[in-house]
Amino acid sequence: MFGDGAVYFGWIGSLIGLIAITGRRFATWGAIEKMGPALAVAMLTLFYGYMARLTAMTFTPLISQHTKEEHLKKQLNPIAPEYL
Repeated sequence: MFGDGAVYFGWIGSLIGLIAITGRRFATWGAIEKMGPALAVAMLTLFYGYMARLTAMTFTPLISQHTKEEHLKKQLNPIAPEYL
């Protein structure tokens, strides 16, 4: 499902943010102005990943129901399903 992949990419972004914090041999520890943007990357990617998952969980039943109805229409009238 799409939502699961979004969460995985959120965790990858979080790791990238943590690497940005510790990438310069801990030069950013204690320097809030250097640590802030990297921490924002780490937290925002997780937030975006989980928001994408919640959105996907909300709309997946609606989309799957719509595609089931279209498939049934095509089975009932294979020549011109739009007229059903």
